[in-house]
Amino acid sequence: RIEARLYTGNDHSCLTICAPGAKQLTLITSDQSDQPFSIVAAGANLPPVIHGVSGPTTLKVGETGTWTVTAYDPEKGPLSYSVVWGDEPPSVVPAIRIPSVTEPVKQTATFTHAYATAGTYTPSFAVTDSGGLSAKSSITVNVGKMIPTPSITVLSPNGGEVWQKGT
Repeated sequence: RIEARLYTGNDHSCLTICAPGAKQLTLITSDQSDQPFSIVAAGANLPPVIHGVSGPTTLKVGETGTWTVTAYDPEKGPLSYSVVWGDEPPSVVPAIRIPSVTEPVKQTATFTHAYATAGTYTPSFAVTDSGGLSAKSSITVNVGKMIPTPSITVLSPNGGEVWQKGT
């Protein structure tokens, strides 16, 4: 249920909109100039947003791939990045990259990894803001056996003979 209240005075109008459970209250009002503006209550931490994950979706066994995570924090705070590759033993903690205090806010992080066994993997990338909220994204990677380079050895004709189709 959404509640709305309209107050009208001599020099202004004020519309208040409230939604149950909302973490943010927005007031929309106009002064005598009739130019609208918004006031948004501060204090609500919003989770980071992952714009995308780019990287290979097909690799050979032992081939190193590079993935890039692009994200931002709506409050422009520092972000930490982590990844679970899907081939680590259960007790391994994900690799985490936390920027230093003097480092500017990072919007991308790059990870590299090589899979030792053929199969289908789903690496999961997480981005966490300084308030502890996070966003996750994943990508599917098909890892196949090493494919030998095809080659052809011509045995005949090899000395001036004529080769005819079908013989």
